Amino acid sequence: MLLHLHHIAILVRSLEIVEKSLPGDLERLKVESFPAEGTKEQYIDLDPSGRPCLLLIEAIGEGPYRRALSKRGPGIHHLGLVTDNLDAAVGHFSGERLLIHPFSMKSITQRVIWMCRPGVPFLVEIIEKQELDHDPPPAVHLEFPVATDAIFPRIPGVTMRWTENPWMTVSSNTSSFNIDT
Repeated sequence: MLLHLHHIAILVRSLEIVEKSLPGDLERLKVESFPAEGTKEQYIDLDPSGRPCLLLIEAIGEGPYRRALSKRGPGIHHLGLVTDNLDAAVGHFSGERLLIHPFSMKSITQRVIWMCRPGVPFLVEIIEKQELDHDPPPAVHLEFPVATDAIFPRIPGVTMRWTENPWMTVSSNTSSFNIDT
C-alpha cells in the first residue's frame, strides 16, 4: 500500500492575512470558493514538486468548517493523505486507534474516508487514487498549540509535536515558517 501526505488543511479566520504572512517563494494556487461547503480555499505548495501542500480554509458560510471554527478555533483541521488502497489505509489508521467519522457514509462514494478520535486534535482524510507517485513526498514536521494530553497518530512522512507557542510551525526540506491562524 502507498500512503502519502497530500495536504495539511488549516482553518483560518482570514485567508488573505495568513496567505500574505507566508514566505514569498511558496507557490500559491488560485483562491477558490465552495458555497456548498461554506468555504474559501487556497492550496500553497510547500515543495517545488507540489507535494505536499498547505490548504488554507476560511469559513465564509454555514457548514462544517464554520462549526469547527466555532468549536475549536483556528488551526489544523485535517491532514489529507492519498493512497492506492483505501481498505489497507483504513486498517493502518484503525491500528492507530482512529475511528471512521460518520461523514464517511457520504464521502465513501468518492472513495474518501474521514477518520478521527477523541484526543486527536485534527481529522485524517484518506483519498484513494488509482495512480500515485511511488516516491513519497518530502517529510514535514508540524508543531502546533494543543493540549498536552493530545494524541498524535503515526502518519507517514509527518512528525508532530505540541508547543506552547500560540502559532503553528511548518517545516519541510525547503522551508520552515510560522503560521499565526
